Amino acid sequence: MNPLSRVQVGKSRLHITRLGLGGAALGGLYRDLSEDTANGTVRRALELGRATFNYLPASTETLEKVRRIEDICRDYSVPLKAAALQFPLAHPAVASIIPGARTGAEVEENFRLVGHPIPAESWTDLRRQKLRPEEAPVPIETNTRDPRLP
Repeated sequence: MNPLSRVQVGKSRLHITRLGLGGAALGGLYRDLSEDTANGTVRRALELGRATFNYLPASTETLEKVRRIEDICRDYSVPLKAAALQFPLAHPAVASIIPGARTGAEVEENFRLVGHPIPAESWTDLRRQKLRPEEAPVPIETNTRDPRLP
């Protein structure tokens, strides 16, 4: 695969190189940004309808889906970030994930959350409420949890 070949971003008219796929830091480029400030910025962007998905403004439907997923995670005392980190690892084509981290504390948090126990019922509820594809494997079904994790 040529990393300089161009691909379309979502359903937009934007085309970027494969090498350019990714995201940008909310802070930390020139000065530190506290997690509270970063979370507040994202929360305010959501309130103003400025959330993005696939580099485009997030639709009302997408924002509602995120809120419903957050509600289910909260019902099972599962950090949303833990579910987000573990979900892709259940797919047999995924060997690893590379979550962004700026500090050692964030690396440790990601490591801890990858091993955070998630009740099977939470994945079932997500499926039941059509918040994840029926055919999508989940960690509990594929038993992808690394026993070396805490």
